[in-house]
Amino acid sequence: MPSKRELLDNPPASEGVDWAAIQWTRISAFVAGVVATALYVSMGAVLDPLHVSRWIKVPLSVIPVGLMYYGFTTRTWQETVKMGVGIAVGSLLAVYLP
Repeated sequence: MPSKRELLDNPPASEGVDWAAIQWTRISAFVAGVVATALYVSMGAVLDPLHVSRWIKVPLSVIPVGLMYYGFTTRTWQETVKMGVGIAVGSLLAVYLP
């Protein structure tokens, strides 16, 4: 015998948003990346008059990119950190080689 819920064609109560399935770490990493980008851009106006060298500015720019990359992809955080370190080292080499 069908239940009242089935007769009324209402979805079962268990079918809703599965809050446990939402990847909050990736969402928060993306939001932190956007905030870090805003801070980096605003700090640029502060750091330029202080004549901070490029070897400090270049690796700092990788942090927001890495956070947003982790938020968009399905890669693990270890892979994302390795990618960020690689980009930072490559950027530092690009600063000093020319």
